[in-house]
Amino acid sequence: MRPPRGPRLVRRLLVALPAVATLLLAPAVVPAAAAPAAGVGLRFRDVTLAPGGSQGLSAVVYAQRPTPLTGGVLNLRLSDNLTGVLLLGTGTPGPCGQDASKTMQCTLSPITVRPGAAGTRLDFVGYIGAGADAVPGTVGSLSVTLTADNLAPVTTTAVVRVGDAVDLDATAEVELTAAPGASFGVPLRVRNDGPIAADGAAILLRAPYSFAAGQRYRNCFYDGDQLRACTFDQDLAPGASYRATLPTRLRPDTYAPSTQYAQTEWMTSDEFTDLRTFLTNGDYQGLGRPGTGGVLTLTPTATAAASAQADPDASDNTAFLQVAVTGRKAPNLVAVGARLTAKPGDVVTAGVGVRNAGPATLDGTQVPGGSVWVFVSIPVGTTATAVPDTCYPLVDGGISRWDGSAGKPGRRQYECLADPVLVAGRTQTFPIRLRVTAASVTPGVVEVNRPCRGCDDLFVDESPKSDNKAAITVRAPAGAGTGGDGQGSGAGGDGQGAGGGLPITGPASGAIGAVGLALLLTGVAGVVLGRRRRTG
Repeated sequence: MRPPRGPRLVRRLLVALPAVATLLLAPAVVPAAAAPAAGVGLRFRDVTLAPGGSQGLSAVVYAQRPTPLTGGVLNLRLSDNLTGVLLLGTGTPGPCGQDASKTMQCTLSPITVRPGAAGTRLDFVGYIGAGADAVPGTVGSLSVTLTADNLAPVTTTAVVRVGDAVDLDATAEVELTAAPGASFGVPLRVRNDGPIAADGAAILLRAPYSFAAGQRYRNCFYDGDQLRACTFDQDLAPGASYRATLPTRLRPDTYAPSTQYAQTEWMTSDEFTDLRTFLTNGDYQGLGRPGTGGVLTLTPTATAAASAQADPDASDNTAFLQVAVTGRKAPNLVAVGARLTAKPGDVVTAGVGVRNAGPATLDGTQVPGGSVWVFVSIPVGTTATAVPDTCYPLVDGGISRWDGSAGKPGRRQYECLADPVLVAGRTQTFPIRLRVTAASVTPGVVEVNRPCRGCDDLFVDESPKSDNKAAITVRAPAGAGTGGDGQGSGAGGDGQGAGGGLPITGPASGAIGAVGLALLLTGVAGVVLGRRRRTG
């Protein structure tokens, strides 16, 4: 048995979404001397395998509060009764051992664990594979122990099942055309190419923000108005093909012209159960909630299967959908400055950033060159004492996103990277704390889409350009003397970008939910979606 081959090069969706995941989900580097960790837990996804199949291992570490972990090591062990099932490395030299064995050790990069049940996903935890001698119906366990600096060992156990092999085959690609606001149907097609009936099936949908669900079926899961998955409690007969259609519409604020990419992935019911249990552990509803309408159905059969099932070759389970968006609709990106009132010694917060004045939402995962960078020049006479970790100091006119300087205070200029999805009509701000050091302060500058060395894929297709600059002004309160109590105050402006400020806010909650789950499915479920490669 050898480690799985790398995934095939596919459409831009599989390039765009992992890139977003890299930006938003990359673990933060923490100091070597970490505080003692408390309330840290570990969760692994259960696994259902078919003889000859393999899949990536998915793990999450969580804590009661943000917790830095250094020196992390995972020790994995399979139970002895799992004949023919082995742990595999990542196929290339890396943090996990590469020998096919019942045990495996993986070294973790320093991370800061996010609080709550969702926690922080662990990367590079290898694969698990079943050889031809694996026995369907066998149920065993995978024991995993996490050790780290200042942390008592944490152990968890995942269930490993060997099921009957089924082969679900999806149509490779579908191309459609639609205008912003128009409705269309997402075709779902699957064929059971295996020798036995598939005892039910499930499908995952990875779609951009521009896709909004139409009818809400009770056997489908929705995050807000976006469909995430559907289950089909029906048998799929050997050699038979099935189809259904998902009513969908393009949001009226979809960028045009553009091409919007989506992906579907078929799974067996048992594989989906593993995934859903993993994502919904605790209070975290990773796949959203079921609809309340009718039932979406495939053509039923009468054949039933008796044990757990898995697909040994998922390379043909994926279907790609691309929708050519017609018309002309683009965003207008407006720089958001700040007008502050403070005296020397005060510390104030400047909520600077970018507002999408519409009419189009900008989804950087779908639009080439869709990244929005916000240049911030700190006012002379102030010092930046706290900066978000999505802001990178400018050095010699450029930035480095990989040298650990992100979020470092005390610099004079920064480039801040906005979220991938900027919804029309919404504002994203970057709270920068400023200490006033002089009685007279020279205004700073906020500029959207300013050319920058190291700012990849800068978005430029927006107009007008006249509102791409704004000021950061600091003035003394009326009758104020020198010196202060160090507390200070900030005054919001008109929010129009021409030197105006806004209260510190984040992007729309709906956008956060849409992107958050898309990334989660990319990072956690994505291990399932593009994961399982044919083993030797």
